[in-house]
Amino acid sequence: MKAPSVLFFTTALLCCFACGQNQNNVPDQEETKGNTPEKPLTYSTEDRDGAVFVHNTAAAWGEEQKMRLELLKVIGGPDTTDSNLTFHKPTDIALDTQGNLYVADSGNFRIQKISPDGNFLDSFGREGQGPGEFQFLDGLVVDETGRIYVTDKATNALKVLSPEGKEIGALAAGKMTGKMARLSSGDLVLRNNARDSDALLGIFDPAGEVNLELGQEEHYEDADSARYFNRIAFASDGSDNIYIAYGTRNKIEKYAPSGDLILSVDRPLNFPVSQEITYEEHTFGPRKIPIPFVNFISADITLDGRGRLWVLSYERQLKFEEMGLTMHFRDGDGRYEGAQPLQTSDLTKIDAFAFHLFSPEGHFLGKIPLTHHAGEVQIFQDRLYLLEPRHEMCIYAYRIIE
Repeated sequence: MKAPSVLFFTTALLCCFACGQNQNNVPDQEETKGNTPEKPLTYSTEDRDGAVFVHNTAAAWGEEQKMRLELLKVIGGPDTTDSNLTFHKPTDIALDTQGNLYVADSGNFRIQKISPDGNFLDSFGREGQGPGEFQFLDGLVVDETGRIYVTDKATNALKVLSPEGKEIGALAAGKMTGKMARLSSGDLVLRNNARDSDALLGIFDPAGEVNLELGQEEHYEDADSARYFNRIAFASDGSDNIYIAYGTRNKIEKYAPSGDLILSVDRPLNFPVSQEITYEEHTFGPRKIPIPFVNFISADITLDGRGRLWVLSYERQLKFEEMGLTMHFRDGDGRYEGAQPLQTSDLTKIDAFAFHLFSPEGHFLGKIPLTHHAGEVQIFQDRLYLLEPRHEMCIYAYRIIE
């Protein structure tokens, strides 16, 4: 049997996307205006090539926390007694227009549908490569008709399911993998994995053809640097603007539907931005493996109904014992073979993550700290759902309190 070759590591955080709505009612814009002794300006702006660059120096809220999250329920996790909510290696979450939650439960080869109150509704899929079957669920999105779009990392295919979970279409396109966003036009936004392109994102039509490319990859000499320093999360709004939060760069960008950059934002951080990787050797069973350490900044991004940006951010870097490392394998031909956890951690309560909130104009409003690991995020009205994909393998359901 051909020995698999180790490709890469993932930590407790995976990058992804989430979709939001952008409305004109944005009273929080007023909080970032004014340059008086009582309320000094907390940002500067510059116009460059048709885009606005916002350099935030402090939070507009100051030390006051004007929003908070109220925990309503933990869905799944190690204490659940419902097998339908026992997730194994969940990779993504999505919402439909009714606020129902869908979970890409990759390790169980299924998609779980959950009500807004956190109750199990339905299950789709099984292990395999046939219709309605999965090997390694990756990205997930639901359109306004209830159709489910899902990418499979093992088969490099994108499948379309009916609201009842029956497969009604598939695209075997190696360049269409990973997390997704769906635009009102029906096009899909995915990481652009085409080898002949340096773009970060591709806008794909329903036939799988690229209509538009966004963002620019940075070039590095080694594979680890290219992988980590080009890591992004992305989201779209109701006007088909696309937002990119860079994993290791202090930058959040907004692109118009035409593909033009119209906004670029930075903010103050608790640690320096670094484009260097350090390695520490750790023992796993009989093997010693060099573990890469990178200064991560943003983990995910979504929007609320007022057009505010919620950027899931690192307040500090994870310690080795907090990472929950997983090793991924591909065969000699590059086909994905699966993943194997290398590390488990009981450190489920940590202070490494917070939401950084921005007005629609890119003004940094403030932070909402978290007390646990975090991954993908989705917002529906006043509900925020946060997937914890590695340690507790659960979903935190919060109410947004203003």
